Amino acid sequence: MTLVVRCGQCGGCVVYDASAERARCLFCDSVTLEPYEESIVIPSEAIPFEVDLTRARAAFARWARSSWWHPRALRSCAVCVQPMWIPAWRFEAQVELHWCGLVSAPTRSGRRPRSGLDRGDAAAMIVASLGLRQDELDALQPFDATDCVSWSEAATDRSIAYELPGISDAGARDEARSTMIEARRRAVARRERLTRCRASAIVDTSREQLLMLPVWIGSFRHHDRVWRFVINAQSGRVHGRGPLDRVKVVLTLVFVLLALAVVAWWVLTHPPGSS
Repeated sequence: MTLVVRCGQCGGCVVYDASAERARCLFCDSVTLEPYEESIVIPSEAIPFEVDLTRARAAFARWARSSWWHPRALRSCAVCVQPMWIPAWRFEAQVELHWCGLVSAPTRSGRRPRSGLDRGDAAAMIVASLGLRQDELDALQPFDATDCVSWSEAATDRSIAYELPGISDAGARDEARSTMIEARRRAVARRERLTRCRASAIVDTSREQLLMLPVWIGSFRHHDRVWRFVINAQSGRVHGRGPLDRVKVVLTLVFVLLALAVVAWWVLTHPPGSS
């Protein structure tokens, strides 16, 4: 049986096969789930899964070893990972940017004004999930949308849960417009070596689509706390905030304090001008 439930803690709204899933939120592990009966926006396409369970676990293992600050126990802890489709709006547009700023020049102020017009293609992907944040999606990118399949075809796999979109196309369009303008403004500022770069823009959207993105939602327990991570199921990129090794943190802090004490002692015992 297919169920649609919303988490009362994080707000994520997920569709899943009740016979294959546990009755917990895939995003925050909460059990405060309730039926969801509002209208559903149907996605147009989905990006296929390319990372299977074995590769997902291997990606987590690499991530666990990637930071010296991670505790050694993280490499062998029990990890739970589940596949999931995450909704996101993708926009393609032509951006016309009218910009102005300051550049270095042999003037009294060392600056002179400069302005111009920039035109170019832009794209933005705005998360439509209530369980996954925009910064998490940005960290997982890029997602290659060139080989998408129809959502009706992808949704036939009932073993993979999926979340309903939590933002409308109009809301996502406003967010995408701001994102694309800012990206073009930063690109112009770097290219022209501008400071205090300001811009106004015209955005002509050429394409918008509601995509389902493939991810693995993972969690592990460390010191009685549940930690979450997400994996791009197309590229294997991992994003998450892991625990810190307390012993390493304390030793590093002690070392820094000792170094500062040595420097302070040297300054006090060897004042400027002394031999």
